[in-house]
Amino acid sequence: MNKHISQEIFDAIAGLNHQMRSRLHQAARDKEVAVSGMEFRALNFIGRKPGTTQRDLVQHSGRDKAQIARIINNLRQQELVETRPDENDKRATRLYLSASGQAISDDFKTMSQQLVGQAIEGLSTEECQTLLSLLARMNRNLDGSEA
Repeated sequence: MNKHISQEIFDAIAGLNHQMRSRLHQAARDKEVAVSGMEFRALNFIGRKPGTTQRDLVQHSGRDKAQIARIINNLRQQELVETRPDENDKRATRLYLSASGQAISDDFKTMSQQLVGQAIEGLSTEECQTLLSLLARMNRNLDGSEA
């Protein structure tokens, strides 16, 4: 592939990611929510999969066990996440959102949907499906690669 277009693709993806993250961080500051980007991702994952484990979060996020343990500890200290023992495995704990964690997750889902809606404004359904397909293929290309 042409080096020039490769750089343009990289810059476009990085720029889009930066804009979306910046706007979500600003929204968090506006709402006076002290949740970092990775903590927010953890909240969303736990919200989508109540009863998940730290191990599941490690596998999903690609972060190491120590990083996830710190993130979960911070979320617990902020009373956004609750832990409950696993009934089948006494060594494991299950993660659930607290009421305030659920409220933050819901707020940010709404903001994320509005932001994505703004980003894809003017794209047809077919273009959105093509974009999703291409992004999925790019992610599969990078799965398992070492950067």
